[in-house]
Amino acid sequence: MAGQWTIEGPRRLDIGDEGERVGSATISVIAGSVDVVTHDDHALAHLDIRRIEGDPLRVRWDGFRADDQSRVAHQGRCVGALKDLANGGGLTRRHRVELTLSVPASAAVSVRTVSANTLASGQRARLDLRTVSGDLVLNDIHAPMVLTTVSGDTEGEGLRGDLRVKTVSGDVTVRTSSVSGDVTWRVPSGTGYAVSSRSVSGPAVVDGDLVSGGRAGCAGTTRAGNGELDIAASRCPVTSSC
Repeated sequence: MAGQWTIEGPRRLDIGDEGERVGSATISVIAGSVDVVTHDDHALAHLDIRRIEGDPLRVRWDGFRADDQSRVAHQGRCVGALKDLANGGGLTRRHRVELTLSVPASAAVSVRTVSANTLASGQRARLDLRTVSGDLVLNDIHAPMVLTTVSGDTEGEGLRGDLRVKTVSGDVTVRTSSVSGDVTWRVPSGTGYAVSSRSVSGPAVVDGDLVSGGRAGCAGTTRAGNGELDIAASRCPVTSSC
């Protein structure tokens, strides 16, 4: 059943019904914090809003969509927010929201912010996070991931799946694991990196350089430039001591 809400203060909102599984979620806010967590026990989504300053939060349910439409969801106003950030960030200080969204693990998630920090945990479907200056933190993600920042830092642990990170000046720290697939990292020309890897049955390759080979327990490290991209990768079965 479709629905729309205008939320002006802290509250909890249950979205959907037992006959309609939430299949996707889109969140667009200017500043504050966004936590996206998962559950597997039912089809509903839960939106917990802890704090709102400035414009109300606009929520629409069709698959699932929660956004601050007056500022970020519309491209023209998003551009206005970016210009404001460059001029001291008065808009980002006036319009803030702190929220937690809980969705089924199978739901695809997309988050857009200007300066809000974003945490994502437990997703098993496509995850797309984009921010200008907010930090991105990921944990236990087994899905394709696309992460885009300008100056925000990115940190991830327990990641499995195709990971694409684009940043201008933010630090990137990731820890990934694979049981049966090769581990390959491609980094832009001139990017500094520091990589440590352990492997049981196959190679780990970073920017064309072999980090670890095929012997059980084989480990290796490689480094280029200032090491601003920090990567730890493992390719080990659960029962391995690797």
